[in-house]
Formats: sequence, C-alpha cells, structure tokens
Amino acid sequence: MPPKLTLNVADKQQRRLLRARVGSLRDNRVNAKTLMRYRDATHRFLSWLEWMGLERPVDWEEMEKVLCDYLEAIWSEGESKGMANDTLSGAQHFLGSRRRVPGALQLLSTWGRLEVPARAPPLPRDVALAMAGLALAQGRWDWGALVLTAFHCYLRPNEFLKVTEATVALPVDQAGVLSLPWTKIGQQRGARETVVIEDELTLFWLRKVIADRQRGQPLLEGNSYAFRKFFDRCISDLGLGGYGYKPYSLRRGGATHDFTLHQDLQRCLFRGRWGDIRTGRIYICDGAALLAEFHMTADAKTRVAKAIAYLRAVSKKAGFSRRH
Repeated sequence: MPPKLTLNVADKQQRRLLRARVGSLRDNRVNAKTLMRYRDATHRFLSWLEWMGLERPVDWEEMEKVLCDYLEAIWSEGESKGMANDTLSGAQHFLGSRRRVPGALQLLSTWGRLEVPARAPPLPRDVALAMAGLALAQGRWDWGALVLTAFHCYLRPNEFLKVTEATVALPVDQAGVLSLPWTKIGQQRGARETVVIEDELTLFWLRKVIADRQRGQPLLEGNSYAFRKFFDRCISDLGLGGYGYKPYSLRRGGATHDFTLHQDLQRCLFRGRWGDIRTGRIYICDGAALLAEFHMTADAKTRVAKAIAYLRAVSKKAGFSRRH
C-alpha cells in the first residue's frame, strides 16, 4: 500500500483536502487489516472477561493481572501466538498500555522462546533452477522468470507476484534494478526499496518476459493462485513433497545461498531488506544450518537434474550465453 500523500503539494488548502481524505494521524498508525485484527483480538479478550465473570479493569495493575491470566488461558487452550500478539498490540493501540503491562509482555516473550515459529524451509538453489525449468517446459516464461527473480533477489511472495514491467530497469549489458511495491518497511522509511539484479540467467529471462509486456503490465499472467498451485505441483513432481516448501522458501533459499557463496552477512541483510537485523540474522543463519542438514533422495536428485538440464537447453536455444 503506497503512502497516501507526497511532500510536493505546496498549496495549504490542497494539503488540507488531501489529509481530510486520508483521515487523522491516530487512525493511520496501523493499516486497516491490522486494525481489524487488533479489534477482533480485543473483542475476544473482553468476551473472555465476561465469560469468566470478571469486571473490566479500572486501573493498570488490574489490567496487567487479567492480561497475564488471559495469556495463560489461551496458552493452555492451544491458541496461536499470533492471537497473543494481537491482544497485547490491541491493548497498546486502543488503551495506550505500552510499558504499563511489563508482566504480560514478559509472558509473551517467554511464549516466543518456548514455541519457535514454523518457518518455511530454505529452497536449495538447484531446486529453484529446476522449478524454472519446469515452468519453461509448460511454456510459462513468466513463472520461470519470477522463480529466478524471487530466489536471486530474496523476494517475499507478495513482492515478486506484484512485479510489473514498469518496476524493472534492465540496462543493456548491465545489472538490473528492481523497484519493489510499497512494502511495510518502505512505508516506515518513506522510500521505495530496490534490489540489484546481478544473475545473468535471471536477467536474460526477465528481458524475455518484459519484451512481451506493455507499460506497467504485471509480469505474472493470470492470478497468484495459479502460480501457487504451480509451485506446489513442482515440489511434488520433483519428489520433494515432504519437506514443507512454500513460496516464501524462495526468499529464504536465496538469502541462504548468497550467504554461503559470499560469506557476507551484511550484504545479505541489505539485499534482504530486513527491518530488524536480528530477525534477518536468525533467518539466514538458521537457513544455512537447515541446508547443511538437507539430503535429497536419489530419485529427487535425478528429477531435479533433468529439469535443470532442460532449463539450460531451452535457455541456450533462446540465445542465452554466460559471459563470466
């Protein structure tokens, strides 16, 4: 979601009208979807109070006590950590509870230590290349180019599925630049995020796809649901159905491969555009450890190698020649 205003509006009256459409600063602290989650979580919390026969807290000491009791309750009932996050975030947003309920925040932190999130495993580079080969075998150059781009640039699914002809700059004989859609971190920093495209094969297929696109047209033909089905089908066809791979695995796999290749964590953190360096470090280092433990079956290796051979053959036939 792009910023709603720009700074080049000089007329005071025009700024006033634009800001009236956007709404108050208070209402724009979080986006509409996030605000809905906070409201739902707060409603569940208040319903729990009523079900337990408890009065709504009248001071912060009592609020912290009931929030702690509620977190213990949803922990024991098997609810998700996301619900706990939304509850405390909702309390912070609607009640201004930040720093006033340290005990509840400590319980949430303990929850996070005890229950590690189920992250998408990193996709090995050979599997990403094989997927691109399978896409080309179906005549879907757009899918192939997006797989290569997502892996090389560590793109999140909502980023690479929204790439358009206008957001990719591909100078002849130079590295390309991908300007990403307005991301959460980009909005916080007030600037679009970009990634340099250095991989020759990725550049080659991006140029092929963009040559068939009109100005501003998405690289992806059709909807994202079809691509996600293609992704799942590829994983199955390559004999890797039991590993839990998801489209997000392209981002984790690309970052992990880059770190393994260059041994430069700062490069990876910059290219990956992580808002929290600690999160990026966890994703990359944990991904490297997972890839070190990863072992494909002999059958999967054969399928992957066959798909990569097809990718190379089709790319060569289409005019690709590696210069370095």
